[in-house]
Amino acid sequence: MYQDAPAVEFAYVLNDAEIVYALVEDQEQVDKVLEAAPKVPTLGHIYYDDPRGLRNYEGMTSFERLQERGREFDRAHPDFCDQQVASGRTDDVSGMLYTSGTTGKPKGVRQTHAAFIAAAQGSAEFDRLHPDDSILSYLPMAWVGDHLYSFAPWLCAGFTINCPDAGHTVLTDLREIGPTYYVPPPRAF
Repeated sequence: MYQDAPAVEFAYVLNDAEIVYALVEDQEQVDKVLEAAPKVPTLGHIYYDDPRGLRNYEGMTSFERLQERGREFDRAHPDFCDQQVASGRTDDVSGMLYTSGTTGKPKGVRQTHAAFIAAAQGSAEFDRLHPDDSILSYLPMAWVGDHLYSFAPWLCAGFTINCPDAGHTVLTDLREIGPTYYVPPPRAF
């Protein structure tokens, strides 16, 4: 989901994707999910990253606590993760990304691991990416471009992914990081 999307768009996508677990960043995003929640019967769990402003909220769990539960589960079931990874197939859905909705309601496009990896291998080869490279990834996570130009090529080339502190710090972060690979939108030029 795009961070600036209104709650009504959250409700549409959460329902369309039949979301059960929502991991959100902060109070603003929690509020949108809570506003949408009555219209999303599948939504059963909300996890948040930034606890500021959420002291009196109920029915949610911090990402930190979720990680603790994961570690507890891993200690009790040490082979579970490896078994789940081994059961995965290249034609499993890697992610569901939504179109812009310019011709109607946004459509959830399911991308497989194989599709992302094939595109990433081509990109990594064409751009001669290698483990010593460093990129600045600041494209929206909800946009396919972030997956195609940051995450998937990293799986193939093994470079370092850097994220800016905030949208308004990108130029400063560029100077500090000095990435060897950078995919900006035209307005950045």
